[in-house]
Amino acid sequence: MKKILKFFSSMKFGMLLLLLLLAVSFVGSLITQGGPRDYYLAEYAEWGELLLWLKLDSVFASWYFVSLVSLLCVSLIFCSVSRFGATGKICRAMPLAAANAEAREIAADQAELEAFVKARRFRPLKTPEGEVWAKNLAGHYGSFVVHLSLLLLLLCASAVLFLSSYQDVTLHPGESVKLDVDVQLHLDSFRAADDDGAVEYASRLAVQDAEGNLVSGEIRVNYPMYAAGLKLYQYACGTEGRLTVSYGGQDEALSLTADDEESFFSVDDENGLVYYGLYPNYILGEDGSAEPILDDSKGYVNPIYAVVLIDGGEQRVGLVLPGETLSAGGIEFTFGQPAEFSVIRVKTFPAGALGLLYFSFALLIFGLWLCFFHVPVYIKIGPGGAAIRSPKPDTGYETALRLLEKEVLTRHA
Repeated sequence: MKKILKFFSSMKFGMLLLLLLLAVSFVGSLITQGGPRDYYLAEYAEWGELLLWLKLDSVFASWYFVSLVSLLCVSLIFCSVSRFGATGKICRAMPLAAANAEAREIAADQAELEAFVKARRFRPLKTPEGEVWAKNLAGHYGSFVVHLSLLLLLLCASAVLFLSSYQDVTLHPGESVKLDVDVQLHLDSFRAADDDGAVEYASRLAVQDAEGNLVSGEIRVNYPMYAAGLKLYQYACGTEGRLTVSYGGQDEALSLTADDEESFFSVDDENGLVYYGLYPNYILGEDGSAEPILDDSKGYVNPIYAVVLIDGGEQRVGLVLPGETLSAGGIEFTFGQPAEFSVIRVKTFPAGALGLLYFSFALLIFGLWLCFFHVPVYIKIGPGGAAIRSPKPDTGYETALRLLEKEVLTRHA
């Protein structure tokens, strides 16, 4: 059992886990995270299925990443407990070691040596073996604080990752929506390509919180923005058709999405229209007939609808341009210009988790400062000499004592 505990709390095991986590995180930083399935299949071609199977589209929520983080937390718990116990022993042993140390002869009297340590903010510390002068005692706990802060950092980051809530919002340019957290979200504009024609899904957003504070910014795939305590992602996008159905003096405007394909639009269940899809472009054949083009990499430059019109038992298959109207059984179907939409994923953090995360990071910085810049030092002052003890071999005080000795000798020469 002791061997198992020693292995889990060992530096080698912790470093191995850290290296594996860094490697997995590096892969996650190279691949767009949290995108729709179709994005990876289109972007990575034949590698898309393998990428999805390996959970590389959501690395930080994958089973292997969670397992590595959990193991690292266990390692840090064991390490923190063992470090705390070891630190307590060192805190008790180091003053005694200094008190029992053999003082090195220095050409300075006791008053000069005491003035030396007082000027450097040393404090007297009584031990069973005699009095020593001590400084930076809190530095003993630097390593423990670092391990504890790393544990808190991982736990808080996990809380932010797994306890956050998500809401997917679909918006057309110019539309606004009020979120569940009393925040107004407005989509100013959306683009599917940059100025050079390269694919780049980007939404320009305006976010207003409950106090009326307004923040504007642009989000792209893998480049979210923070506003009103929320994290906003460019999650998905698309183009939907527009159809107006007129019957009996009434008009009804409909949006046509991929879910509506092969749907039958009718009033009497006999006459109507079957919608088969919206295509981004088309070409004309030698006979003048239109043939749809499936490639949407350049956007919907010449959109065209594929439909089947059913009128009086007769079916007509055809392609319809925006602006055209078809009639069947007294029902009119008017096709409009397609509209782009953007799907924004809104991430809401659990209350207090971000504050604890920042506190953990600050605690880590404090622990590192204790380790490197607050090293404990003990000085024993005896008749005609002094002895220095510290966990760090070179604290600079040996050199300072030599300079003091040189100064005393010069003064008495």
